[in-house]
Amino acid sequence: MKKSKILGAAIYVIILALFNALFFGLGGAERPASVWIAYGFIHFALVMMIITPFITQKGTDRATYAASMETITLVYLIIAVIVGVIFILLSLEGYKLSLFLQLVLAAIYLIILFSNMIADSHTAQAVKKHEAELVYVKESCSRLKAVLNEVSDKQLHRQVEQAFDLIQSSPVKSNHTVYGIEREVMEEIENLSSAVHSGNGAAVSSSADKIVKLASERNRLLRLSN
Repeated sequence: MKKSKILGAAIYVIILALFNALFFGLGGAERPASVWIAYGFIHFALVMMIITPFITQKGTDRATYAASMETITLVYLIIAVIVGVIFILLSLEGYKLSLFLQLVLAAIYLIILFSNMIADSHTAQAVKKHEAELVYVKESCSRLKAVLNEVSDKQLHRQVEQAFDLIQSSPVKSNHTVYGIEREVMEEIENLSSAVHSGNGAAVSSSADKIVKLASERNRLLRLSN
């Protein structure tokens, strides 16, 4: 991913160098202010295209965030180049039209870009929270399933299976009021696994019952908090 971003940036650096070679090679440095303003904003758009991949919101959906931001910047780049080239060709003596038009375009671009970054940040936080909430159910079920495969006694198997079914059907959404209970459940699953490995049937039964009680209490508290 990092390599592709560097290669992408290199492409725009080459474009920037080519633009400067054509600009100075074909027209020289004696240009009116309107042309230099256009020149400056084209450079700004190209520089933004280079740095955009490096300021993308991190997270599991980073590719989506990057595509969105790069599309916004690419559209601005195309518009800035078209408008800039027009002013370069016209070489107007007055600078105000060139300056104000480019400022308005840049302002619109930055507002859209920053708004998109804010939205991406909120989305990333929501995704991160959702992934954290999935840990309790996914991890607990995964560990209990592994324990179930090792329990041969039918009665004990039913008890462990009851704990597994309860947690599997538990609400994924969590909140701070049940974090402590969730940790207790995870710890008790470890105790259950140790009891199964040691062949201690009484400890297996006790741990399975405790898991059911803790998981039921968690679900009850979640219902009350809604």
